[in-house]
Amino acid sequence: MDSSPCYSLMVEVEGPDPKAVRAGVATPSHTARNGTLAASCSGTVVDGGGIGPVIVCPLTLLLPFLRPASREHPMRVSPADLSAHARIRARLAAPHLPAAGGQPFEARLLAVRGLHAVHAALTRLTAAPCTHAGGWLAGWDSRLGPAAAAAATCTLAVLAPAGEAGAAALEAVSPGAGKGGCGSAPAMQLGAGIFAVGAPFGTVAPAHFQFLLARGMLSGSVPDCSRLPQPVLWLSDLVCLPGLEGSPVHAAAATDAAATPTGPLGVLLGPLAPRSGGGGAVATLLVPMACVLEAVRDLENQGVAGVAGLSAEAGRGTPSFVGPYSPETPSTSKLPASPAPPAAAAAGRSVVAVKARGGWASGVLVSHRGHILTVAHLFADPGGGAGGRGGGEPKPLPTPRAAWVAWAPDPGRPPRWLPARVLHVFRGPMDLAVLQVERGVLPRRAAPAAPAGDAALARAAGRDVVVAGYPTFDPAASGLSGPVLTAGTLSKVVALRGRPAMLLTSASVRSGASGGGLLDRDSGALLGLVTSNARHVLGTTYPHLNFCIPASLLRPTLAALLEERSAGPDWAALDAPDPALSRVWRLGSREAPDKQGLEPPAPRALQELLAEQQGEGGGAGKARPRL
Repeated sequence: MDSSPCYSLMVEVEGPDPKAVRAGVATPSHTARNGTLAASCSGTVVDGGGIGPVIVCPLTLLLPFLRPASREHPMRVSPADLSAHARIRARLAAPHLPAAGGQPFEARLLAVRGLHAVHAALTRLTAAPCTHAGGWLAGWDSRLGPAAAAAATCTLAVLAPAGEAGAAALEAVSPGAGKGGCGSAPAMQLGAGIFAVGAPFGTVAPAHFQFLLARGMLSGSVPDCSRLPQPVLWLSDLVCLPGLEGSPVHAAAATDAAATPTGPLGVLLGPLAPRSGGGGAVATLLVPMACVLEAVRDLENQGVAGVAGLSAEAGRGTPSFVGPYSPETPSTSKLPASPAPPAAAAAGRSVVAVKARGGWASGVLVSHRGHILTVAHLFADPGGGAGGRGGGEPKPLPTPRAAWVAWAPDPGRPPRWLPARVLHVFRGPMDLAVLQVERGVLPRRAAPAAPAGDAALARAAGRDVVVAGYPTFDPAASGLSGPVLTAGTLSKVVALRGRPAMLLTSASVRSGASGGGLLDRDSGALLGLVTSNARHVLGTTYPHLNFCIPASLLRPTLAALLEERSAGPDWAALDAPDPALSRVWRLGSREAPDKQGLEPPAPRALQELLAEQQGEGGGAGKARPRL
């Protein structure tokens, strides 16, 4: 990893704020002391072509130091809008430099670059029907309106050294041509492991937080459908702390000392979180390096001088605007793709979106004849009886005749929704429903998931897993190019009668992902079906505590679906009451283990912590079973 962090910097800006006016538009990465406002974020060194290496960071860092009238239109900002009293410094984070990442050097705002294709993709994503009310916040500044926050998050500040010392520092850490330097990057693949190197909370304690690493995976992407199908916006389950935005993102394989060093995959833009309702960020936003390079390398044509022109006359650049990028960017055309786990390929073939009765969930293809497993609570009525949030069991609706399912679409195409019959909605202990695609017409890419065996499940605790599904955003309108992946650990295998009866994982699960697949990261095998996460009685959601039906419980249903019986499966036998299994899935039961070998119930502390399983989002047809 020694070659990778050389692209990372901490960028600081400081200016007078005697009346605490600027502090009123500050974010968690800003600090106000003694009439001065200081702010910091991470930055990335990129190759500016003829103007030499430059630094890119989010414009959000500079918002408090801009003229008030320009803050509502971030993509129209020019360097002239920056306060003349603002002082910008950059501090390299290369490990081979002196203590605390080397000495800071003065920098100047060279230009402001709006990533318009990225902004269009983010707007499409956040405009889709979703499981959260109140809109979305891109970045950290909740005082900005939704449109201004999204625009600021998709706008880059381009900085250049203000003196020879800074120019020499950037040149020293910029690898030469042919070594995969700051102007190149491998292609990005869904499910690939990534890490970011940055400086969160840099104004608080730079010696503690600079050169901090955060890991995650590429969870999903939104293409630029206006011109070309290549993704212009990526989502990740990497946790973005305040100030980590702007940091370079590398392929996890780059941590291998024997690997050929390559440039960053992209740059962190910041978190995406609901403006209300809690639960934290649903994803971290990334922009591919190809978009960044096109924005920066266009500056030379605008007459902007960077490292190559440090004269006083070149101190101020002019604003310019960037449209959709071209995938023929030379720096990315011949580099290998970042590695993706087998689970990512398995998810694209077998995990589907399911729509029914105004809501949506996820599902998993389990046979070549189009059988799909999803969750029963998609077809339940939360308003019936004493159900819903108020407690009690929801009243099941009569089994609907049809649903709609869709696989990940071909690049550049919208999802194709296929009709499916609802064969059976389970009413026993398992939150399970079985569908079948009408007429057996399946996409060419479709392939059934391969369930893991009981022996593999019994030994699976502690393994790396991936959850694949369609959380948060309506898959019919979001523009996402396929299922969203989140990584985690299989935290617990709860056994009943010597076989797995429930799986607990730490992967992030949010409304809409129910019915998705829990996959072994390394083999792609189906370990189980995601049913829910946990919710505190006061409303706090715990997306990293979730529950799955193990493949061992699904196996009798799978076997029955594969049989060529004219009368179809014996649903009464498959859905027979099982009091012991019901006690496992109630979680709050404090009864002693029965003679069949039920493991002890959950500890009292857990019973008090968990009050309600998270229901399914996206509209009507949602159940919220009590724990």
